[in-house]
Amino acid sequence: MMPGPNLVYGCPKCGRKVMNRSIASGNTFGATLFSDGTRVAPMLPEYPREAKCKGCGTFYDFNKENFIRVIELFDPTECNCDYAMFLTIKEYQEKINLNIGDETQNRLKVWQLSNKKLEIVDTEAYKENCERLIELLQNAQDVNAKITLAELYRNIGGFQKCSAIINSLSEDYDWLKENFLEQCAAKNTKTFAFKN
Repeated sequence: MMPGPNLVYGCPKCGRKVMNRSIASGNTFGATLFSDGTRVAPMLPEYPREAKCKGCGTFYDFNKENFIRVIELFDPTECNCDYAMFLTIKEYQEKINLNIGDETQNRLKVWQLSNKKLEIVDTEAYKENCERLIELLQNAQDVNAKITLAELYRNIGGFQKCSAIINSLSEDYDWLKENFLEQCAAKNTKTFAFKN
């Protein structure tokens, strides 16, 4: 893994700055893939792609419109920036309530973050979010969306629906089918790591 430069972005409303790290190169060697589509890759870290301004509360993306400059060597006195932080479940829920950004993507983030906090998974709010995502993804034809749909059903106890979707995938996904069907047979609703 080779770290990249520090990137400074500015809030489009008030101009308050935030600094985000970057990566110049990396790989997925030793990565762990989880059933909700998340991945932990020690040699390919992820950094935030959006922020909620600590000054005015505006949500904005780290894109070229909000980019200010590159800082090759970090000097906290030069930067005068906040550090970029990943949005929280509460902040994604705020985006959903305010209709900011894509609802499906915001709800996927709530779901994936909730899966990391096992005490949230058994709540009514978790189930409601899963059910809304199922509505949004119901007619998707993309294979990744189908796998996500199957996982959502499994997370709320819909083991037969999960199995039916997984079994409909081509033989190219036999490795994945085995993992999912094993979890369905065990009536496990929790996120799991795929076996190699």
